[in-house]
Amino acid sequence: MKVGEMKMFRWLDTRLPATKYDLASSGMQPPHTDELAALLHDHADSFDYGDAMVQFSKTLAGMYGLREENIIAVNGGTEAILLASWFLGSRCGSLFVPVPEYEPFIDVPSSLGIGVIQAPVEEVRTRTRNGDGVMLTSPNNPSGTLRDQGALNEVILDRPGIYKYVSETYSDFVSMDRVRTIFQGEQNMICSNTLTKFYGLSSLRLGWIFADPENIQVIQQVKNKVSHAVSIFSLVAATNALKNREHYSEVTKRRILANRKILADFLSGIGIDGYEPAMHSSSVFLGYSSRLRSQDFCTMLLEKTGVLTMPGEYMGVDNHFRLGYTAPSDILEEGLRLMGEFMAKESVSLSLWSE
Repeated sequence: MKVGEMKMFRWLDTRLPATKYDLASSGMQPPHTDELAALLHDHADSFDYGDAMVQFSKTLAGMYGLREENIIAVNGGTEAILLASWFLGSRCGSLFVPVPEYEPFIDVPSSLGIGVIQAPVEEVRTRTRNGDGVMLTSPNNPSGTLRDQGALNEVILDRPGIYKYVSETYSDFVSMDRVRTIFQGEQNMICSNTLTKFYGLSSLRLGWIFADPENIQVIQQVKNKVSHAVSIFSLVAATNALKNREHYSEVTKRRILANRKILADFLSGIGIDGYEPAMHSSSVFLGYSSRLRSQDFCTMLLEKTGVLTMPGEYMGVDNHFRLGYTAPSDILEEGLRLMGEFMAKESVSLSLWSE
């Protein structure tokens, strides 16, 4: 399968035109054009490319308590997955992906000819051996659950013989007032993040990888063959956004906390309690009682209500769908109301994902 043919991306491309209530997206909405322009205004004339890269790396290093040598800028989260997949695939015997998981974690390494073993996280814990690799998101995409530190320790962190890649794309939603990463300089660990979800700056197509300096050099050599440089405009805008993280944190916090309350009330109204304490992201993974495959179920939901969700089968677990809640609160509330009416009419019950 080619990377560009991933089902979840085809799903969004073909279904968005018929969508009235987008509850599939899990990233903050992009800012207005004037806000993007403001991110470039102060320094665009004074930076050359080398300066822009230095400033970006220096800013990230200071925020996360790392060295600049631990950082490489990449063209968004997808390129980070591609580079990490190649790196792990070139070193590992077997590559494990706990499910449910973001579809590119399965299809990108497969497209490179790397064998991927999909299994529940408990099986990954017991089946991996030294020399194997593990790729996962934490908090998890699509479920939004945060792997507790003990589970991560047993699966990857306390096992230096395991190669591991952890996407921390949703980590800013866990502690919105401060940055966090599990990367502490480990030789066999790669972490990545992006400005797409928490900051809503998907148009910049900019992310980063944290890794050991020797591995950074190897990854850079591969990147040079794939896409070479990231945009100087993205670097400048991203640096200014990172320096003004408090602004984005306040905007995101207001939206997410309000929407989590709306979602919690909706779930409680249909008999599902205990949602909020377990969620650390901007999406929730819901099971449903219908026997329809998730693509067919989500298609019917869209056609009947105009509500777009993401089929779980694309992420390794059928009979579920991902529901994102970064939309404006009125859109979320009305979409959930229509979804509830649809579920009642079709006699379908919902349940929270649990491992």
